[in-house]
Amino acid sequence: MHVRVLAALLVGLTACAQPQPASEAERACRALLAAPPGEWAVQVPPVLALGRPAAATLAREVAGDPSAPGAQAAAACLGALGDLAVTPTLVDLLRSRGGAAYEAALALGRLRASEATAELRAARDDTTADPIVRTAAAAALLDLGLTQDALPLLLGVLRADTPAGRSEQERLRLPSRPRWALERHVAIAAVRRSFGSDFGLDPDLSWPDLEAASQRLAQAAEARKEGR
Repeated sequence: MHVRVLAALLVGLTACAQPQPASEAERACRALLAAPPGEWAVQVPPVLALGRPAAATLAREVAGDPSAPGAQAAAACLGALGDLAVTPTLVDLLRSRGGAAYEAALALGRLRASEATAELRAARDDTTADPIVRTAAAAALLDLGLTQDALPLLLGVLRADTPAGRSEQERLRLPSRPRWALERHVAIAAVRRSFGSDFGLDPDLSWPDLEAASQRLAQAAEARKEGR
């Protein structure tokens, strides 16, 4: 009898040790993480279609492979799925300053993850980080309603490498580069979300027009500060 019981127990344990089939969420999340940028448009919708319950699975998968080809898209999805419980995973991605760091910052803003404020400020001020990471961190701070924390860096990016912005650029220790298109797109999108207007800002404006639009933004921020 004892032999039969032991044999049955061993069979049961062996069955438990067998790899379990991946769930639909795991399959979709793993496919996204493995996808190069050219496939993100195909692999993102199935993850988003799973809704908020998929966030925990996606966070677990991206935490296990933060350098995967699709980690950047996965970070963006974590913001879109709306589960604040993934904040620690996004903070880790931001701290890494890796390829998914800027999308992680934007996702924290989208989630209104106020507990990540200190990490976002640190990324904003990290002069060793890529400017897009610093810009995204400032954009997230603006999403959190922290206008005065966000605006100096965002205005610096908008004015960078223009005659009106060089001293500000030096103070913020932003590098010089031929184009700031991505950073300016991120900054302008954040301004539009926060103020309900982009004040005529556009990455391709001539520098005098860009400066005029930046001044309009600065004035609106000052009015907000004063409660007007």
